[in-house]
Amino acid sequence: MKQIVWHVTFWFYGGKGTAQDKIKTLREAGVTVVESPAKMGVAMLEAFKQKGLIPA
Repeated sequence: MKQIVWHVTFWFYGGKGTAQDKIKTLREAGVTVVESPAKMGVAMLEAFKQKGLIPA
């Protein structure tokens, strides 16, 4: 896990690529990305429901 975290940290802070490129790559990998921190709670709630962690 530490190796994965290092790679992700380097990727985000290594000064390479645009924000849009990173968002696109994350979405292609199945990561939920929100456009605003204000939308994070709703996105997390939906993700928890989809994973069956809370009732739908």
